[in-house]
Amino acid sequence: MLWCRDFASTSVVAEVGGQPGGSARLDAGEAKLGPPHELGGSARLDAGEAKLGPPHELGGFVTGYRRPERPETLMVWQVAVNAAHRGAGLAGRMLDHLATAQVTQGVTHLETSITPDNDASRRLFSAFARRWDAPLECSELFGAGLFPESHLAEELFRIGPLRVHPRRQ
Repeated sequence: MLWCRDFASTSVVAEVGGQPGGSARLDAGEAKLGPPHELGGSARLDAGEAKLGPPHELGGFVTGYRRPERPETLMVWQVAVNAAHRGAGLAGRMLDHLATAQVTQGVTHLETSITPDNDASRRLFSAFARRWDAPLECSELFGAGLFPESHLAEELFRIGPLRVHPRRQ
């Protein structure tokens, strides 16, 4: 069974198992590092706690925020799925859940940044755009020179306009 929690309407934690309960800490070291201040002005992201407990386990989470300068845009900052639940479509279902809630609150576009070598994220967001029957635009966001050595450039994936109901495949 999948339970989705919606924290501040911009993030989702998926619990796999029975009813939610207990707690588990999200290790800040697992959070995606990068320059969120450059993406959203005063927006800020913090690692937090997800409520869990045996026999429940964290299946995955999606973090994001509404861009202060463009509140109709949801910036998805990170998508993570527990290794035990990968390949089952959990990331796509979490994105659909979050986007459905956000569209009803005025969001028309979803954005995320992806490195050129992140095939899993590219497939995830390309499939999301197809399910939602929405155009996907890809452009350079941050050149590799803005990051510490060995970090690739970040590309901006912009999807939209979004409609209320995704197309099921």
